[in-house]
Amino acid sequence: MDRRPTLYESVALPLSYTGTYGYLIPFLRNLGQPPQKKKLEESEDTVYNGEMRSFSRTVMVGTLLLVSGLLVTSCGAQKLPTQDGLMDLSSWNFSSHPQVALNGTWEMWWSKLITPSEIGVAGPGQSVSMPRFWNSLPQPYPALGSATFRLRLKLPNSVGHWLLRVPNIHCAYTLYINGQKVLQMGNPSLDPRLYRDALRPRVVPFTVRASPVEILINVVNESDMYGGFRRPFVIGPQQTLLARYDINHSLAMAVSGALLSLGLLQLFVFFLQPYKWSHLWLSLFSFCITWRGLSTGDRLMAEIFPQVPFVVWSKLEYLAVFLGVIFVSFYLQSLYRSLWPKRIVLPFLGYTVLFAGLNIFLPLETFAYLFPFYEIPLLGVVVIFFVVPLRGARRRHRGSWIVMSGILILAIGAVNDLLYLGNLVSTGYILDKTLLVFMLFQSFLLSRQLADDYHIIESQVKEQLAVSKLKDEFLARVSHELRTPLYGMLGIADTLEKEDKGSLTPGQKYHISLLNQVSQRLLEMVTKILDFSDLKGRKVSVNLTAVPLKAAIDFLMPYFHQNDAVPVINAVRNDFPPVAGDLVLIQQLIYQLVENAIKHTEAGTVRLEATVLSSRAAIHITDTGKGIPKTKQALLFESFHQGEDAETRTKAGLGLGLAHCREIVQQMNGSISLTSEEKKGTTVTFTLPWATPEHPSSNPPEKTESHKNQYIPVGSWARSFASSRTLVDPPARSDEGGAQKTLLLVDDEPVNIILLRNFLKPTGFCLLEARNGFEALELMKKQSIDLMILDIMMPGMSGYEVCHRVREFHSSLALPIILLTAKSSIDDIQRGLECGANDYMTKPVAREEILERVKQHLGTTEKVNAPEV
Repeated sequence: MDRRPTLYESVALPLSYTGTYGYLIPFLRNLGQPPQKKKLEESEDTVYNGEMRSFSRTVMVGTLLLVSGLLVTSCGAQKLPTQDGLMDLSSWNFSSHPQVALNGTWEMWWSKLITPSEIGVAGPGQSVSMPRFWNSLPQPYPALGSATFRLRLKLPNSVGHWLLRVPNIHCAYTLYINGQKVLQMGNPSLDPRLYRDALRPRVVPFTVRASPVEILINVVNESDMYGGFRRPFVIGPQQTLLARYDINHSLAMAVSGALLSLGLLQLFVFFLQPYKWSHLWLSLFSFCITWRGLSTGDRLMAEIFPQVPFVVWSKLEYLAVFLGVIFVSFYLQSLYRSLWPKRIVLPFLGYTVLFAGLNIFLPLETFAYLFPFYEIPLLGVVVIFFVVPLRGARRRHRGSWIVMSGILILAIGAVNDLLYLGNLVSTGYILDKTLLVFMLFQSFLLSRQLADDYHIIESQVKEQLAVSKLKDEFLARVSHELRTPLYGMLGIADTLEKEDKGSLTPGQKYHISLLNQVSQRLLEMVTKILDFSDLKGRKVSVNLTAVPLKAAIDFLMPYFHQNDAVPVINAVRNDFPPVAGDLVLIQQLIYQLVENAIKHTEAGTVRLEATVLSSRAAIHITDTGKGIPKTKQALLFESFHQGEDAETRTKAGLGLGLAHCREIVQQMNGSISLTSEEKKGTTVTFTLPWATPEHPSSNPPEKTESHKNQYIPVGSWARSFASSRTLVDPPARSDEGGAQKTLLLVDDEPVNIILLRNFLKPTGFCLLEARNGFEALELMKKQSIDLMILDIMMPGMSGYEVCHRVREFHSSLALPIILLTAKSSIDDIQRGLECGANDYMTKPVAREEILERVKQHLGTTEKVNAPEV
C-alpha cells in the first residue's frame, strides 16, 4: 500500500503538542545559559570525547549540507507537455537521461472501466494532472470507486525495446499497452464478491512497432483510503532500465541485510549480557525497520509470498511502525534514564498501543482514515528525540553527539521521503539508507560502551588477581604463624591430661580434653589452608610415578569413617592399569572425596569405581546422599564455596575441600567434575593420565599411624568432636519453684553451650539446652521459657527462622530473644531484628556483657508483665 510514509515511521514516538511544549520550554529557557563549570581532569577519555564531538558535528553538518543541496537542486518535479492526451518524447535524449517520469496530463473516465475496444465510443475523458490520488484532485472523487486512465506516448524510432515501470496503484488494476493486456494486479472487478486487491510495483517490457503508444489502465479501489496512483510511471530503454533496477533491487536487499545483521548482532550481545537492555531495544527496532523496508517500496516480501492478501501486508506494515515507536523509545530511555521525560513518554506509549489494537481489529479502510490522527504529534517526536541527547551533551553525557547525529540524519531522510511523495523533489527514497546510517551510529555507540566495559572489567580482573594473590600469601603467612602457638597449646593440654596424678577434678579434666579437641580442630583448619596455599602457589613438588589404584585405595579403607549405615565399597578391579600421579597426593585426594561423601550421606553407600577412557583413567566416587542443588554446583570447586547455606548447614567446614581437590588433580595433569541430583546422590569424577614405562612404580607402604598422618594430613574433627557431645552434662534443672528464671540456650556447637552454661549457671538461672531449632521449638511446647539465647547458623533451621516462628506465639515483651552469633554485618543485624529478636550480640562475648544483657531484658519483661496495683 503506497500511502504517505511519514517521519514517525523512522524515529517514531508521537508526543502530544501540550506535553512537548511543557517539556521543551524549561529546556529552551536554559539553552542559552552557560553550563555549570566542572573540574575535569585532562585525560585520554576527555580528549577522546572531544574528538568524537568534532567527528559527530562534522557528520551532522556535512549530511545537512549534502541533503539540502539535493533538495534544492531537485525541487519541483518536471511536468512534461501533453496535448490532446499525447505526450511527445520523440526528441528526449535517452542516452544522457535513460529514464523519464510520465508526469503530465492524462485522460480520466470516472466510475468506468473502459477496454481498448471501447475507447472509440467512450467519448473524451477528463484531463487530469497526474500522478495523484483521485480523491486529492482539485475536484476530488470518493476514495472507494473505479476509474480508467489513458496516456499516449510519441517515442523515438531509434529505440525499439522499452521498459515501463508501473508504480503501486490502489488497489487493483489491469494495464493495456497498444490494446494488449500486459499486466493485471489483483482482480479489478466492480462486483465486490469478485474484487481482489494487490499492491506491488511492476516492470513491463514491450516493443514499439508503431507510434504513438497507448497506455490504458482500469483501476478499482475498494480497500484503501486512497485511490489511483501517486507515484509516476517511468519509461526508458529496456536494457538500460533493467540494469538500473537490478542495481536498485540489489542495493535494497543489501540495506535490508545490513539492518538485519546489525539487529542480530545486538541481540547476540544482549544474550551474552542480559543486563544491557539498550542492545535488546536497538535490536528489536532494527527488526521492525527491516520488516518495513521489505514490505514497502518494491515490496520484496509480497514478491516472496504473493498468496498473502494485501490487507495482511498493510496491517503488518502498520504494526511494524507501532512496534518501532515503542522499541526506539525504550532504547533512548535506556541511554538517558535521568533525562527521559516519562510524564510525556508513557501516555504516548499507551496511545501507540491503542492504535496498534485498532489496526488489528478495525477494517483497513476504516483504520486508514484514523491514522492521520497518529501523525499530528510528529514534530514533537522529532524535537524530543533530538533535545534529550542534546541535554545529555550539555551535561557531558558520553555518546550524546553520536545519538544526535544519527537522529538528525534519520530526520533528514524522513523529510526527504515526505517531499518526494508530494512530488516536490525528485531525489528518490533515502529513508532506508538513513535508517542504516542511524543503526551504524547507534551500533558504534554501543560497541564503544562495550569496549569501555571490557577495559573496566580487565582492570578489575587484574586488581582482583593481585588481591587474590595477596590474600593467598596472607593466609599462608598467618597459617604459618598460627601453627606455633597451636602446637604449644596442644602440647600443654596433652601434658596436663596424660601426666595428671589426681590433682585435677573430673570437671577440669573434661575441660582440658575439650580444649585439646578445639585446638586440634583449629590446627586442622590451619593445616588445610596452608596445604591449599602451597598447592595453589605451586610450592608442592609432584613426584609422578605409576600408581596402582586398587592397592592405593585398599590402603586407605581402614582410615575411612565407616559405619553400618554408610559402608565404603572399593569396586576398582585388581587388574586396573596404573595411572601416572603422585601417590601421596592421590591418596589425599581420594581420602578427602570419600570423607566428604560420607559426611553428606545419612544412609546408603559410598562406592569407588574406575573406568577406562581413551587417553586416561576416570575414578568415580559415588554416594547416595541428599545431593546438591544445580544452582550451587558450578561454584563448588571454587575456594570457600559450599553446597549448603551458611545459616542452615549441617556440616562444618571452610569450603576448601573440593577446591583443594581440584588443585591436587591439576598438579597431576588431570581434571575433576561433579554430577549431582537432589535426593539421589552425587558423583565426583577425576581423571588422571595413564602411566608409561618411563614412570617408576609406586606401592603403598605398610599401614601405620605415622603413614596415616603423612598421607592424610586433615583429620576427622567433625567425627571426634561429635562424640564429645556425650560428655556434656544434662541440662541444669531447678526444684525451687517458679521464681527462678528459665533460659533456653540454642546452639549446635557443644563448646558454645558449655561456655554459656559456665557464664550463666552460677547466677542461679535454670538452663535448658537445644542443639538446633527443631529441638528448641519442641522444648518450648513442654516448658515455659523466660528468655532465649539463640545462634543463627544451625543445621536444618536457621536462627532467623526459629525467631520468626517463636514470634508467631510469643511477643517480644513476653519472651525476649537474644541472637548470639559470629555473623556481624549490618545486614545480618538488621535481618535479625526484623525477625523479632530483642537484642543482637556477636561472638566472642564477655561474661559480664552477656549477664548484663540478660538481666536487662528479664527486668524489662517483669516490669511490663507486672500486675497493676
